[in-house]
Amino acid sequence: RDPEAGIYLHCTAMSNGVAAAASETVMKAVDDTPNSKWCSFWPKDGSNLWIEFDFPRPIAISGFSFTSANDNDWRDPGKWTFEAFSIENSSKHAHEQLFEVGPGYFEERFLKKDFKLSQRVITKRIRFTFFKDFEGYVNNDHYDTPTFITQLSDICFNV
Repeated sequence: RDPEAGIYLHCTAMSNGVAAAASETVMKAVDDTPNSKWCSFWPKDGSNLWIEFDFPRPIAISGFSFTSANDNDWRDPGKWTFEAFSIENSSKHAHEQLFEVGPGYFEERFLKKDFKLSQRVITKRIRFTFFKDFEGYVNNDHYDTPTFITQLSDICFNV
């Protein structure tokens, strides 16, 4: 969704994780419905969790926002990369940027936080890769369990 213009950007989405519930699928992250969420268990192979968006036409993106979901702040993302892929070669990066906010960054549930890219990028494919091995979370009791889970109520792209 373009928050400035208030319009939806049509896209398809996929993730390498497994939805925590049938109503918490990857498309819930971009449905502009505050009471829905994307909630995903991480892949069992030990790799990082990613969510990817493909757009039917090139879009220019200068930033994005994440909105925290309804429960358990320990599920909020704390470290991730934003990757935009080249229009000519969808396996080649046009831009990659690391974000690290740490625990407690989303002080409230349904709190929207904006993130600005270091440069504006034109792309048709975006991927967020979430990491679980960062300061403050690695020793959290919730993360010592065999399953790791991430949730977001909404992802908006600033175009």
